[in-house]
Amino acid sequence: MESVAPTQRPALVKESVFNGIVWGGMGVSLLFVIGRIAIRFKSFGRLWVDDAFVVIGWICILISTVIWHFEAHSLFLSAAIASGQMSPLDDPTYVTDTEHYLRASVAVIILFYTSLMTIKLSFMFFFRRLLSGVHERNLMIQWWSILAAIVVAWLVCIGDIEYRCLVSKFEVIATKCVQSGSIDFQRITLGVNCALDVITDILIITIPVAILWKVKITQRHRLALYGLFSLTVITMAFAIIRVAVVSTASRQPDSSWLYMWSAIEPPVAVVISCLVSFRALFGKKEPVPRVTGSYFRKREGGHGSPFRKISNNGGQDSVMNYTMDSLVEDRHDSTERGAGTYSTVSREYMIDVAPRDETNDAGIRK
Repeated sequence: MESVAPTQRPALVKESVFNGIVWGGMGVSLLFVIGRIAIRFKSFGRLWVDDAFVVIGWICILISTVIWHFEAHSLFLSAAIASGQMSPLDDPTYVTDTEHYLRASVAVIILFYTSLMTIKLSFMFFFRRLLSGVHERNLMIQWWSILAAIVVAWLVCIGDIEYRCLVSKFEVIATKCVQSGSIDFQRITLGVNCALDVITDILIITIPVAILWKVKITQRHRLALYGLFSLTVITMAFAIIRVAVVSTASRQPDSSWLYMWSAIEPPVAVVISCLVSFRALFGKKEPVPRVTGSYFRKREGGHGSPFRKISNNGGQDSVMNYTMDSLVEDRHDSTERGAGTYSTVSREYMIDVAPRDETNDAGIRK
C-alpha cells in the first residue's frame, strides 16, 4: 500500500462499499477484542502482553477508520477526475482536498503496517508464554530470530514508502508520480512488502509447530491445534489478493482497491489472533483433580539450589517429559503440606495428554 498516484481507470470499488467495509471491519474486530479481554479477566483476572499488542493493533484500525471517515470522499473524487469521469472544474476545492487526502494516507499506510506488526507480535508473545514450559535453547533462538525478522520487515515496509508522492505539492505529484519510473517503484515495493508480510506469517507458524513436535499429546489434539494455528494462512491470502488483483487490473495500482483490502487485512488478523488465543479453545470443561506439572524435592546439604526438579514420572527433568500440561498461560507456586515436598502447578488445565507413567518417587504425593 505504498504511495499511489491518481489512477487512469475508474475506481474498482464504490465509495459506499468502501465505507461499509472500513467501518464493518473495525466493528467486528472490536467485538472480538472485547470478547478476548472479557475471557482473560474471567479466566485469569488479568491481561497479558499479547493482549496489549492486540489492543494496540485495534487502536490503529480505529484511527484509520476515523481518517477514512473524513478522507474517503476525496479519495474517490481524485479517482473519478483522474479517470475522466469528472472534471476538476466540477469541484473548486479538488486540488487542496486531494493534497489533504494524500497526506492523510501517509498516516493510514503507517497505521496499516503497524497494526499488522502488533498482531504478529501478539502471536509471538502468546507463543512465548507457551515456550516457558519447554526449556530448549533451539526454540528460544528460533523465537528471537523470528522476532527480529518481524521488526526488520516492519522497518522495510515503513521505509520504502514513496513519501514524495504523498506529501509534495499537487503539481509535483501530478507530473512526477505518474511517470513510469515512479509507477514501477510503487509496484515493486507492493510486491516486496507483500512478500515480507507472508514470509513473517510463515515464520510465526513454525513456532507452534516446533512446540507441538516436542510435547506429548494425542494425534487428534495435535492435528486440531495444527489446524487452529494455521488460521494465519487466511491473513496471507488477504495479503496476496490485495496485490495480485492490482497487478493484473492495470499498470498503475488502484488506490481504492489497495486501501479497501488494507482496511480488511488488519481486522481479519485481529479476529484470528483472538480465535487462536481464546482460553476456551484449549481448556477442558471439567479440570482433572490430580496435580500436574513439575515437582521439587529439597536437596540434602547446604549448597546449590535448595530444590531438585523431578518430573511426574519420577525422572530428572527433560524435554521429552513435557506435555501440554506444561504449556500454560498462568503459573503460580503452591506448597503441599508435609515432608518438604513442593510443586509448581498451573491454574490452567490444557487439553488431554497421552498416557504416561504416573508413578512418583517415595515422598512425592499426587
